[in-house]
Amino acid sequence: LDVARMQMATEGKELLDKTIELAEYARREINNIKGLYCFGEEIVGRDGAYDFDPTKVTITAKGLGISGHQLERILAERYYIQPELSDMYNVLCVFSIGDTKEKVDYLLRALREISDELYNENIEIAKPIDIPEIPEQVVSPRYAFGSSTVSLPLRESVGQISAEFLMAYPPGIPVLCPGERITLEIIEYVDKMKEANLSIQGTEDPEVNYIKVVNDRQVLNVIA
Repeated sequence: LDVARMQMATEGKELLDKTIELAEYARREINNIKGLYCFGEEIVGRDGAYDFDPTKVTITAKGLGISGHQLERILAERYYIQPELSDMYNVLCVFSIGDTKEKVDYLLRALREISDELYNENIEIAKPIDIPEIPEQVVSPRYAFGSSTVSLPLRESVGQISAEFLMAYPPGIPVLCPGERITLEIIEYVDKMKEANLSIQGTEDPEVNYIKVVNDRQVLNVIA
């Protein structure tokens, strides 16, 4: 830790400037590859974008007709490039002081080859999947955690009070928390995430086919 601290104190600005320069180079080149898009500072000020980290290179793969998860798998299995993470549409590559132009050029070559293989002008770009509305909170999360519960098939749980979380990772933000009412919109969102082979977490059931719901008669009688 002391050596790392000394390096950042004596060479940190130079090293970080080089890292940002490499990331900007990658971003420019990726935006010249058909079917791929890499956003930059132009997003600052838009809804949900307060600032921008130039060391994080987000590659959008919708224009190739594949998901971010599929692009991540291709990069990892065919080119031995392991991105930081992926989601429905994007792959995230995090640049650091350990990266070199040679490594960046290898990533760019891989992306160009993938584009040459998959891109065509008739690709139907997937429509964005809307995040469900925040559901009704019926009881507190603490109450739901401590209540008697029963496990139901997810498809049969509409209207029930959840005793578990539901979230896609990334980003890892719950669409359902304990104490909230399960809606059909949430279940359909989970189905779409599964179809895209994205990671759904939060339930005791690792396949997220079942979910625990509140089975407290006192609560159920009050809200009935």
